[in-house]
Amino acid sequence: MKKMVLPTIALRGMTVLPDMVIHFDINRKKSIHAVEKAMQTNETIFLLTQKDIDTANPVQDDLYSVGTVAKVKELIKLPKGIVRVLVAGKYKGMVNTVSDRDWFLAPDNLTQIAMIRSLNELICRYAAVNQRFSKDILKEWLIAKNLQEKVKKILADYPVDYTVKQKFLEMSDVNEIYEQ
Repeated sequence: MKKMVLPTIALRGMTVLPDMVIHFDINRKKSIHAVEKAMQTNETIFLLTQKDIDTANPVQDDLYSVGTVAKVKELIKLPKGIVRVLVAGKYKGMVNTVSDRDWFLAPDNLTQIAMIRSLNELICRYAAVNQRFSKDILKEWLIAKNLQEKVKKILADYPVDYTVKQKFLEMSDVNEIYEQ
């Protein structure tokens, strides 16, 4: 495990996952300072989700301990002191300890192949029932040959509440994630 000190933003009502590209608005001075500091160094920032969105000035106990290390892609300064930030999630991290790039622990190959086939079948059934499902996203999900990559793509694109995404982010075993 690699230890790093990174500027951190507490996110309200959202969880950013690895490989997810998303924008959000910030207006807390701490968050704006963190983004500015990231831009002065290597554009890397740590994103943690708040447990309670109503907490105005969260401290460590108000945040989940697992988050995502992300690269800041773009900043847009808006009126009234708001900054819109575009980030690309890179990999999972923990407070004061960032894990290496292996987001999941891989099970044996045969199990993974069976899981991939099962997921592909579920994806096709979901797309058949949901006629408005994006064909581009369907293609992305189906072409992913690696189980970890497939699960990450599904989690990034599937419309679920941020608390559900946070739950998956905190899991480290692909078998556990698959079972959920």
